[in-house]
Amino acid sequence: CVHPGGIKTEIARRGRHYEDPLGGKTDTATAAANFEQAARTTAEDAANQIVRAVLKNQSRLLIGPDAVAIDVAARSFPGSYDRLLGQVLKVANRVKK
Repeated sequence: CVHPGGIKTEIARRGRHYEDPLGGKTDTATAAANFEQAARTTAEDAANQIVRAVLKNQSRLLIGPDAVAIDVAARSFPGSYDRLLGQVLKVANRVKK
């Protein structure tokens, strides 16, 4: 089972965006630019990690530091990690501006 974080692909650039996770309106170009800054892992690196995991018969793979952080939060705070993540996104959004 592969749990990818932000992988640098065309997904954000090709998507349709009506509202960002914090409730504000955004356009595709802005969402793609924000995703490009946040995504830490290249598609090639993700593919290499998946191949290594398959060869090792690894049953679970977290790709990228953001996937690891979300996994730790979900396991540490199973009833409230989504609210915690929302707060982190709000702070990150304020810092970015």
